[in-house]
Amino acid sequence: MVRFLNDPSAETNTAILKSLGAEISWQSTLIPTLVVLKCPLGNAKMVTTVLSLSPDVKYAEQASGPGKDLSLNPCSGPVAAPPPPVGTPDLKLLQWAIKNTGQVIGGDTNGVAGTVGADMRMETAWAITTGSSDIIVACAERAGVDITHHEIVNSLWTNPGETGLDLQGHSKETNGIDDDNDGIIDDVHGIAVLTDDSTGEILLSGNVSPNTAPDVRRDHGTSVAGIISAAHSNSGTWGIAPGCRLLSSKLNVSPPFEDTTANATIALDFFVRKGARVSTWAFTVPYSDAFADMIEYAGSHNHILVPSAGNEGCMLGNIHAQYYPALLGGSYKNVITVAALDNRDCLAEYPLIGPCGVQNASNYNSDIVYCAAPGWLNLSIHRFTTDPNNQYYEWFGGTSAAAPHVAGAIALLLSIHPELTPIQVRNRIAATGRALPSLAGKTITGKAIDVYHLLAD
Repeated sequence: MVRFLNDPSAETNTAILKSLGAEISWQSTLIPTLVVLKCPLGNAKMVTTVLSLSPDVKYAEQASGPGKDLSLNPCSGPVAAPPPPVGTPDLKLLQWAIKNTGQVIGGDTNGVAGTVGADMRMETAWAITTGSSDIIVACAERAGVDITHHEIVNSLWTNPGETGLDLQGHSKETNGIDDDNDGIIDDVHGIAVLTDDSTGEILLSGNVSPNTAPDVRRDHGTSVAGIISAAHSNSGTWGIAPGCRLLSSKLNVSPPFEDTTANATIALDFFVRKGARVSTWAFTVPYSDAFADMIEYAGSHNHILVPSAGNEGCMLGNIHAQYYPALLGGSYKNVITVAALDNRDCLAEYPLIGPCGVQNASNYNSDIVYCAAPGWLNLSIHRFTTDPNNQYYEWFGGTSAAAPHVAGAIALLLSIHPELTPIQVRNRIAATGRALPSLAGKTITGKAIDVYHLLAD
């Protein structure tokens, strides 16, 4: 990744790239001097070193390797009883984040009774708004989102420039044509940013569907999407902001799911360019100047990133050199890093022992993590299959669940106050949240998000 000080296609820049055997694979629309290069295999370090010495280059850095996949941690809490069959009217009664009546979550033999009122005050919040279609929420996900799931299909963002005609003149969403000339074919509901393992080339498309490999991560993005956007019906789960629009992404396609900072940078460029005001980040990448520049640019256009804090039960930062954008929660005002709570207003804990020598639990840090939200045994949707026994729902937890709760809440706030800046949103979350003893010294605000007061105050 290279940021030039002038036009990347200037004659001097073109000449040096040609001499190095490198070529531009992607150029940012938002920051036109920022590019991703396709380099000769094995020569990326050499190309980076040479370009760093050029007087026409601000910085050159290798598109670094994978960060941390937060979905790999055991974040589902105790084994839970299966949700009621589809078609029954009581699924949302298990969604304690919406309304905590003290209901037992986790089954008859190992269930945990919640604390009454340990929730997000959603029923009263929804009396104010369920979201505006003018507000777009983006999901930055590794393995994609099942946009065919009946619970979110009516909440999808649709690219207005990509609903064109096929070659025969028939209306068709996916027609194999880049209708809006943005360099991506059929990016109707989102973007896939993949890396060709053999060449290192960035491959862009609109295919955000989950991979079919037998891996837990194929369901992760769909569950995140459900927390944000699931339709309010009597037969399913209820999302936080179903009236807003969901923009999906897939930032790699198959194991080992190695995202690079280049993939993340390109995705964020797309989110902001298409008008998304909020994005969730349930994975991390190593630090890069390019990604940091894109985050800063996003903030100047009132885009807020909501990353997960992680699930090792550690102080975020001690063992987390590659936890970006989460680590920027204390220094970038448009980054709101989120910890996870259980149904008793405690920091969520999960089975097994984590790398800090304690039981896995939500990460925390009073200088980095801004607030907390429900992130333990949350009922959400999962990827559609043809299995007749598939109920389309699952228990989903960890800070990966907490972050979309906050992203959805912010989307509701922006639905009625679109003029708010990221700093104003942060201040409002701090002013209206519920102060909890369990969060004292653990997060910047020491508070859990309270959506009703966020909207009403």
